[in-house]
Amino acid sequence: MIEALVKAPANLAEMIEIAQNRLGLSDTHIAEALGFDHPVVTELLKQGKMRLPISKVLQLAKLLQIEPARLFRLVLGEHSPEMLEAIQACYAPLLLSPSEVWFIQAVREAAGGRRTATMTLDKDAVLALVTAAPAC
Repeated sequence: MIEALVKAPANLAEMIEIAQNRLGLSDTHIAEALGFDHPVVTELLKQGKMRLPISKVLQLAKLLQIEPARLFRLVLGEHSPEMLEAIQACYAPLLLSPSEVWFIQAVREAAGGRRTATMTLDKDAVLALVTAAPAC
């Protein structure tokens, strides 16, 4: 992922513009990659006159080499800030680093469907032991 692109852009339009310039993508290329027939769609997105359909977030993230969760959060915040706030209140932060995602997936795989618990051994070094309870 090109993390430099996601230095807190103010909105989707800015994120697209930065990534497009960095990667040398045309408006036509972006529109076609998203399944649209006309490059004017890209221009409308960049002008903030059109909202990106939520169903297109993953496609655009891959194309622009942006972390999907960051793009999803930005788009959802533009579509429905109240929904984003509610999701974050229920599920905690939506943004995890790739290493955090890897760690969580590894723990879930190792647990094999069993409930897990962590025991922190050294909070400063972030050394933790993950235990799995028997499946119910």
